[in-house]
Amino acid sequence: MSQRALTIPLIAFAISAIVYRLVLAPINMAPDNQISEVVIAAHKLEIGALVKDTDLRGGHWLGPLPPGVVPKKENVVGRGVVALINEGEPIFENRLAAVGAGAGLAPTIPQGMRAVTIRVNDVVGAAGFVVSGQRADVLISGTPREELRTVPR
Repeated sequence: MSQRALTIPLIAFAISAIVYRLVLAPINMAPDNQISEVVIAAHKLEIGALVKDTDLRGGHWLGPLPPGVVPKKENVVGRGVVALINEGEPIFENRLAAVGAGAGLAPTIPQGMRAVTIRVNDVVGAAGFVVSGQRADVLISGTPREELRTVPR
């Protein structure tokens, strides 16, 4: 075997050992790698759903908890979902309705906003332009009362 054929693998091994010591070893030995308990979605939770105990499971989080993560099941059960939560995802406060707000459409409406129903006929409904979960701009036209009109100068 030639000296060159032996030298190249030896250098490659040395470089990989150095990279391991410099990059991977400090990550595995970091002192802030504490393991915390978190609440995780057992399956996909759709918007408007009421969270039950069977929808959740416990899980582990390596490192410091992100802000807003819910650490206990009892803080989640009975609350409505206001943003989609995927299976295996930790439960965050901002994806849940306030305690006692319930489920459905009402908790998903932001403070200061209002939702109303609009009657449509079969032709408009069959068109499929707007489906559940999408947002739409609503324009209102009319003539304002005399005291509300402004005249440009």
